[in-house]
Amino acid sequence: MNWSSVWEKVAVAIITAILLIIVVLIWNASSDGGVIRFLGGMTKAEVEAKMSEISAKAGPAGPAGPAGPAGPAGPAGPKGDAGDAGPAGPAGPAGPAGPKGDTGETGPAGPAGPAGPAGPKGDTGEAGPAGPAGPAGPAGPEGPAGPKGDKGDKGDAAG
Repeated sequence: MNWSSVWEKVAVAIITAILLIIVVLIWNASSDGGVIRFLGGMTKAEVEAKMSEISAKAGPAGPAGPAGPAGPAGPAGPKGDAGDAGPAGPAGPAGPAGPKGDTGETGPAGPAGPAGPAGPKGDTGEAGPAGPAGPAGPAGPEGPAGPKGDKGDKGDAAG
């Protein structure tokens, strides 16, 4: 085998490749990246435009970082509307008794109740003085004649 002819062919191939690369670079520069687009690539300007488009879109949120120190309190906001009343709570303990109130007006008398049983008879007490004698009553009827008396002493009839 003749190595000199092989080396000649390799040298011609390398020179041809170098010339071809130079021609392609000149063509690419004059056509503003036409060769690269022809081969399916992107020019530098297209890459920069695509990168700015991608960087403009927000990616997914990352993990939350540690909490920072609390800031100063802000001014008080306006007072809100009163909400609906909540449910009543449990009853509290009973308080102390208050002062006694007045008795108020007396109502009308009710009907009389039934009479109770008679009580025991009391003492008669001392006798009072005798009253004056009343007038004499009418004379009664004449009674029958009495028995005949004995003949007593015949005394003087003169007198």
